[in-house]
Amino acid sequence: MINERFGEETSVRPTILACGYYWSGEDELSALRADEEREVRALAQAAAAAIEVPSLIVDIGQREDGRWIVIECGDPQSCGFGHVPVEALVAALIAAVARAEPRVLAPGGDA
Repeated sequence: MINERFGEETSVRPTILACGYYWSGEDELSALRADEEREVRALAQAAAAAIEVPSLIVDIGQREDGRWIVIECGDPQSCGFGHVPVEALVAALIAAVARAEPRVLAPGGDA
């Protein structure tokens, strides 16, 4: 997930670059209904917007009562790919970087 900033605005728009089932291998639980996928994506975007970091992974799980919850958010370099299509993820990341506005950091790291 990438949090994209627009111009001088301070708000961010979380952009999901890839979404997939965490565990590798065949699993009957890996397929989501359309309404479940919408709910999972909305939850991931809400978590990303609340954190406001440039990029992150959001792990989401389903409770036994059917509710979706955020398990954790973390650094993308530590994510597992499971059922995430790696080529599509890399292509989406390249596209997001190409859309990003260059930012020059002042001495001390302030933008």
